[in-house]
Amino acid sequence: MISKQLMFLNNQQETSTVAKLRRLSLPTLSHGGGLKSLDLHLAYLANYPEGSSETTREATYKNVYDPIFLDWRIGFTEGDGGFHLSAADNRCFFVIQQAEPEVLYKIKDARKMGSVTHPEPDVWRYAVSAKGDIFKRIHIFNGNRILHKRREQFKRWVENWNMHMRKNMRLRSDFPTVDLKTRDRKFSLHTAWLSGFVDESGCFNLTVTKNQRYAAGYRARLRFILDQSDALDFWPQYEEVMGSGTRHLRKPYRCHNWTINDLKVIASLVFPYFAKFPLRSRKRISLLRFYKCHAYMTAKKHRTPQGMQQILRWKRRSKGSLDYKPKNAKKKVLDLV
Repeated sequence: MISKQLMFLNNQQETSTVAKLRRLSLPTLSHGGGLKSLDLHLAYLANYPEGSSETTREATYKNVYDPIFLDWRIGFTEGDGGFHLSAADNRCFFVIQQAEPEVLYKIKDARKMGSVTHPEPDVWRYAVSAKGDIFKRIHIFNGNRILHKRREQFKRWVENWNMHMRKNMRLRSDFPTVDLKTRDRKFSLHTAWLSGFVDESGCFNLTVTKNQRYAAGYRARLRFILDQSDALDFWPQYEEVMGSGTRHLRKPYRCHNWTINDLKVIASLVFPYFAKFPLRSRKRISLLRFYKCHAYMTAKKHRTPQGMQQILRWKRRSKGSLDYKPKNAKKKVLDLV
């Protein structure tokens, strides 16, 4: 049963480009520095608490538990997920909204928690509200958040949970109060957190502008962009680790984006990272197109008029964003990058 639930982690077909990405060396990155063993153990216990019928198969569950997917899911949630409280009775809700339903079903099917609905055009929503599932989510995210705004949301969430448990002794016997961990993790390239965060809040972009200084008459640039609003605490960590790029403010949305356009940095840092921690949404298609453009430009083929025409064809086809669009789409429903 469990192997069926996690089958999607291993059933991705690899194209020749994916194989090239996976062969990239990654000498400085190794898994570690993310979730500590104690945190993983607590999250495991939250998923399979003592006294349940699942405990008898503990060894089996330990073998299939995937810390990389857990790290990815935490990063994806921090991108645009929410720890919400209902206005009527302050019940805890866990919500993620996306234009792409497939990735939400992956999250749901991994642990058979919550539901995916389609509340309005172009919007899909994954929501968790059952007390047992909320209790598991608390242990997964406790001490493992990076963004300050998510830490504040989560703090209110846990305080509300503990208040309800103290008031209701019957519930408390099943779901105890939780000690909030105030010391959270730091951003690192040694975990899948960034992969999940990019799946939610990143993009791979191709821009072409007219410039007569170049023989082809145009200047082409590749950009790896990360967007996030109200996250001023995060960017210094990101800059320290990535060591390249610039930050811009998108007015009036209080949203900053960090752009890396150095082809050498993209080759030495961005591609190896995603080779080790692959994207799981349709942005993996965007990454493959980005890789193709990067290889073309690294070989300097775009510097000739003929080569630039190929770049212009790619740009027209993708409208610059290199994003995936379903066939026969009547409008831009899935703006994934």
